[in-house]
Amino acid sequence: MKRTIFPLVLSLLFCLLFYGCSQEVIAVGPKTELTASSEKILNVSQALNLSVNCDYANIEFYSWDKKNIKFEITKFVRGLRTNQKLKNELDNIKTGVVQDGANISFTSVCSGNIKSPSDTGINLIVYLPKKIDALYYKLDTGSVKFHDDIACKQLKANVSAVNTEIKGFKGAINFTGDAANLRIENGRIAGNSSVKINMGNLYVTASYSEGSSYTFETEMGVIELTAPEASQISFETQGSVDINEFAGASYPTVIKVVNSMGRITIRKSFLST
Repeated sequence: MKRTIFPLVLSLLFCLLFYGCSQEVIAVGPKTELTASSEKILNVSQALNLSVNCDYANIEFYSWDKKNIKFEITKFVRGLRTNQKLKNELDNIKTGVVQDGANISFTSVCSGNIKSPSDTGINLIVYLPKKIDALYYKLDTGSVKFHDDIACKQLKANVSAVNTEIKGFKGAINFTGDAANLRIENGRIAGNSSVKINMGNLYVTASYSEGSSYTFETEMGVIELTAPEASQISFETQGSVDINEFAGASYPTVIKVVNSMGRITIRKSFLST
């Protein structure tokens, strides 16, 4: 029995000498995640103007039949560090909501040394009235998803490394992105809308206002546009065009499509949007 216990004791002492003096030994195991959740509900008696400004975030928008807006906020950090260090990093994520009548702004900032953007930030869920006046969002890294149809007179976005998905949209859009992808599954896009992406892909299925002008542009990527077959629109293309089923059409509604490096595909849809 003593012969069995003695080697075990030596093994334990060995582990303590080489590992026990530093709590950083948790780095050899799976990542630890810490979160902190909160929510905020604000009444909106007038047409809503919403601004969302974040550095690292995953944002989801939902529409509902209520005259208020709800923010569900979950701050998170993940890593191979001690719980105390992770807690300090979690405390360095600051969020805020400010209301001035119909104008509401949400901000989040992650300060300190961000080791991995995917392991530090917030998950934000926003519940909106189905019709709003204006929505502006600025996001450095993360994702944006509109799960429900939304009517917005003016949607503006300024993003860096972000994927944006919009299920259904009615209104004008002005979107700029660095390394970004944009997908609009079903849109009724108002005039003077534009999308400009430095590097990324653009997929839009939509109808357009007659007599208006539009611009869709990417420096490098794919542009795929689909419009109703009966649309009286003209497409002016610059770049490599794989398919343009509206080629030869001449109407006052003009959509300029520019792709410096990639391909352009323009198709007719037999389903109304």
